[in-house]
Amino acid sequence: MKKAIKTVAFSAVVIMGLSVSAFAQKAPAKDVKSAKKATSELNLSDAQKAQLKANHEQAKANRDKFKSSLTAEQKKIVENKTLDRKTKAKQLQATLSPEQRAAQKANLEQAKKNHEAFHASLTAEQKAKADSLKGKRMAHKGAKKSPKKG
Repeated sequence: MKKAIKTVAFSAVVIMGLSVSAFAQKAPAKDVKSAKKATSELNLSDAQKAQLKANHEQAKANRDKFKSSLTAEQKKIVENKTLDRKTKAKQLQATLSPEQRAAQKANLEQAKKNHEAFHASLTAEQKAKADSLKGKRMAHKGAKKSPKKG
């Protein structure tokens, strides 16, 4: 169940990284720890662990291939530390070639297929635990984003 949640969390991160920025800088250590914790709570089988690892490796390879296709101008956008993530993504999207857009779309579709296949491999108990963890994570994220009342 934990692994399913980690997979869900990882897949979400991968999909967001591929669709929004496609150049996905390393995830913060906090996100990695959270994904590992969630995965461990799901009590995944060895086959599920292997599937998750293969999905992760494929996503990394796709991300690296996409990064290698970036032009010097696009790399400057990605590396610009003065821009927030949304602004970087918007500026990068505006400069992508049709081939890069197609690769980005294919990467996103593959990540979704991998996520769906992994989710289908989960037992009913693992799915329930994954849903529970996702609900907790979303509630926590919502609490962070809501304005403080004082």
